Amino acid sequence: MTLIIKKLRFALLLTLMFFMGLCNVAAETGVKWHPGHYILGYGTLANKVYLKNTFKSIRNIPQFTGIQMRVNWAEIETSKGVYNTALIEGALELAEKYQKRLVIQIMDRCWNCPENTIVPDYITTDPIYSGGVILRNNKDLFVRIFDPVVMKQFNKMIKWLGKTFDSNNYFEAINFAETAFPCRHTPECVAPAYTNGLIERLKNAKESFIHTNVIQYANWLSQRSLRKGPKAVLGELMDEVKEHKAGWGGPDIIPYDAPGVAN
Repeated sequence: MTLIIKKLRFALLLTLMFFMGLCNVAAETGVKWHPGHYILGYGTLANKVYLKNTFKSIRNIPQFTGIQMRVNWAEIETSKGVYNTALIEGALELAEKYQKRLVIQIMDRCWNCPENTIVPDYITTDPIYSGGVILRNNKDLFVRIFDPVVMKQFNKMIKWLGKTFDSNNYFEAINFAETAFPCRHTPECVAPAYTNGLIERLKNAKESFIHTNVIQYANWLSQRSLRKGPKAVLGELMDEVKEHKAGWGGPDIIPYDAPGVAN
């Protein structure tokens, strides 16, 4: 028990040092910086009633800085090159009204969802994009991050987001969902292609959001799926995150869990 407590204290110290470093980066680069607790909302930005009620519920709780809401690619790009400004503008109006901040998580995956709910229709119908997604177990969808043709369009959407919302003081951060990916379902998805897709997306986001935090979530990467050791893949991605002064986090932080330690 004493050893566990010491390790937890050390982890908390490292976390504090990390955030102190980010504070310095934010001050030097002019990046928005409003630390605190952010509620991870249910559903996506399209759930307007939930979004309003959640902002309203935390308006008088200073410990809550804002809300993180998921949004799908298809909800932003309604048709090729046509983007839904109103969806995010509405959320930012609520953030300003209640004096909180908004973080959006761009979802490149969907669990237990119907087909064609995360990518624009043109991605699924034009054969050049090979359907745009991987379907796993007939229920889970994943954007083809390893496919440069698909990611070219995804990154155009990110550029539009940056051009449109980077200057908004209530748009605190953009983050990307976890790194776990069912590469074993397609022979095209090998470590270099998949890793390059993640890295190019990160670079594009940092170039597009000059004054807004960019965060990459990371978790499982199986050696079987990527044909390469998970530590090597995550280490390469982490090096890019550090170089470009982005954020790093994850949804599956479980101490002493065997798969977590391996990754």
